[in-house]
Amino acid sequence: MVISDLLTPDWDALVRFRADRSALIVLQVLDRSDRTLTFDGDVDLVDRESGQRLPLSTYDALERRYSTDVAEFLAAVSVRCRAVGAAHLVVDADDDPEALMLSTLRARRSAVAP
Repeated sequence: MVISDLLTPDWDALVRFRADRSALIVLQVLDRSDRTLTFDGDVDLVDRESGQRLPLSTYDALERRYSTDVAEFLAAVSVRCRAVGAAHLVVDADDDPEALMLSTLRARRSAVAP
């Protein structure tokens, strides 16, 4: 099982990882702010990992473009997962990860059970 936001340029390497061809489940955990712009006007974005600051001015066209880009990215991840035989689930960062993993594994097991 891969649990990640997949918000990295090399996300495809995580999806391709399949230890000796075993079943792979990709849980893509995203915060609401990853999926929609949650701010208006002029803001400074701060990369949580590097601390780098990026000034940004938001406007309606940018919000629409962002939504389109996110939808296209999620579709590309889903297509890639299916291509390697992996299950792909997009989950909210506010969800209980343990309960989510257990329900996902149970559903997967019952889908392949004789």
